[in-house]
Amino acid sequence: MRQHLANMTILLCATGCGLPHQWQGHIDPAHQAHLRRGDLEVIVRDNNAFGVEESGYNGIALLSHTREPRNLFSPAGLNLEHIFDGERRPEVWEERVEPRYAPMVLTRPSAMTVQLHQPSTPQHKLESWTTLTVTPPHYIDFVFECTPLAQTYPRGYIGLFWASYLNAPENLAIHFIGKAPDERSLRWVQHASNDHNVRSTVRFINEGQVPTFGEQHAPTLYTEFAEVYYAFPFYYGRYHDMVLIVMFDRTEGIRVTMSPRGAGRNPDGTTNPAWDWQWFLFNPQVGQKYSYRARVVYKPWVSNRDVVSEYERWSGKQVTF
Repeated sequence: MRQHLANMTILLCATGCGLPHQWQGHIDPAHQAHLRRGDLEVIVRDNNAFGVEESGYNGIALLSHTREPRNLFSPAGLNLEHIFDGERRPEVWEERVEPRYAPMVLTRPSAMTVQLHQPSTPQHKLESWTTLTVTPPHYIDFVFECTPLAQTYPRGYIGLFWASYLNAPENLAIHFIGKAPDERSLRWVQHASNDHNVRSTVRFINEGQVPTFGEQHAPTLYTEFAEVYYAFPFYYGRYHDMVLIVMFDRTEGIRVTMSPRGAGRNPDGTTNPAWDWQWFLFNPQVGQKYSYRARVVYKPWVSNRDVVSEYERWSGKQVTF
């Protein structure tokens, strides 16, 4: 039995706080990090077993706010789920969700920073570093870096997919500024597909390089497309009186994905949607390091204008439409 290095017990969810079961996790500093700063409480985990979840997840297991004590996420949380090359969809589950099972090392570069290092994955031979920093009052700054260690990308790109499993929000949709192809003007779009793997992925309105998929590739979230496009690299979702905003430092290679039941259903009939994203790395060179930045904002809901202001302050860019 794995020996715990700390006996702290964090009550991640109890009856009445939004999840159908109680999840207690003993914080083991070798495999989890518990962070409190500003208005946020965060638990970051590697892909070892934690609480009611077996091994096979990683990233943010808990995110709560002083104004909203319930965990925003269902137990699987926000995690790096897939590395894919577009040629085929693996039949073996551990190959399909490769980053969840390849060995991962958690370190604490500073009091409020956690890094997850995956030395190499077995199929795609990708080394990666995910760095998460809690920044007051209500931000998590995210840096992802990766280095291809072998030529395992037959279609000329590496696809990476982050799953984000929500804890039964009342509104399942994601919101962004964009438009349909036949519309002349940009607008706020509320997008929610009606089933898993249906109209799932939202692409950038002026997408440049476009990934291809093999004829034998089974339909999945990242191969099925919405009829609307996003115009700026941020989106949000509502959770009770709160808002979760996800912002990126680029549009190149970034796609946004949602599923109305990505994390399943609860016994009370509520649904746990997935508000996901993807990053495509085209023409990757062996031994070269690549990266992008993102910021997660979790705060009380104010308005659409406030969402835009958060992106403008972080990015230094103006949003006009």
